[in-house]
Parts: sequence; structure tokens; C-alpha cells
Amino acid sequence: MKIFTEEWDKKTAGSKIKNPLEFSLQLINELQLDVINGKPIVNFLKQQSMDLFNQPNVKGWEGGKSWLTTQIYLQRASIADGYCQGRIFNRSQMEGSKRGQNKTVSLHWQKGKNKAIISELTARLLFDVSPESQKDFESLLKYDFDPNAPNADQAVLRLFNAIIKEPEFQLI
Repeated sequence: MKIFTEEWDKKTAGSKIKNPLEFSLQLINELQLDVINGKPIVNFLKQQSMDLFNQPNVKGWEGGKSWLTTQIYLQRASIADGYCQGRIFNRSQMEGSKRGQNKTVSLHWQKGKNKAIISELTARLLFDVSPESQKDFESLLKYDFDPNAPNADQAVLRLFNAIIKEPEFQLI
């Protein structure tokens, strides 16, 4: 019993970096994308040095900070753009030779004032929000934002795209 109570008090939230699978599946889930073909996800994982059925050793992948190199971070930003635009990728499309198929993107958000929408999304997606990031988000979704406007979904999707590119989104 002592082992369980001592381990319970550790504060580990925000100390683990998402692996590429966690990152990708969270985006697909949030954007409610229907993934018919898993090959685009597998190709993204391979680019991120995570070949699901070919672990480097018995222990698995190194993990930790190795999931967040400069190249990997840029690839994550690129895939985030693609998912937010509803594009489904394959290896050649990610290299820029072809355009991806567009899928319908559906992001759930509660209608309200800009700060309420920002607060809802950041609470759902980020471990922590810096004051600088909060100001950036408020400049993306202006104080006079109208949730009933025809382009409201696109404006909130742009905000979502900015949020998921934050370094804090990389943490669990």
C-alpha cells in the first residue's frame, strides 16, 4: 500500500513529450477526420522516426526529448496545417509533388465571446498558456468576433491551428 500512496503524489503533468502517434491521433480526433487509409499516418510516423512495427530494440523508442528535434517540430507544424485544411497525406504529397485530397474538418467549439472560446480550446489542448501566447490568440480571434458569422468556423480553426503549433501542445 505504501508504494501506491508514495507514487500518487508525484506531479508529472506536462513533463512528457507526446510521441508522434499521440500527436497525430489527437489532431485527427479533435478535427474529427475520417481516416479511411492508415498509410498517411504510418508515413508521418516513419518521418518522425517511429516505425510502429519496427522498434529499434526491445525497450522501444528512445522517446523524451528525441521526439522534439527542430526537424520533427517543423514536420509536426506541417502536418498540423494539412490536417486543419482537411488534406490527407501520403509520402509523395508530403514531399510536395502532389496535392492531398481534402476532407471535411469539423472542430467542436462552444459559441461565445473570443476569450471564452480561447479559454475553452487552450484548456482542452495546452498544458500551460503564457501571457504572450494569450495575446497572440486574442489577436487571431478579435474582441469583436461574431460566432454566428459565416466564416466563424474558419476563424476558430485558424486559432486551433495556432494553438496546436505551440510548444506546450507537445506536452502531456
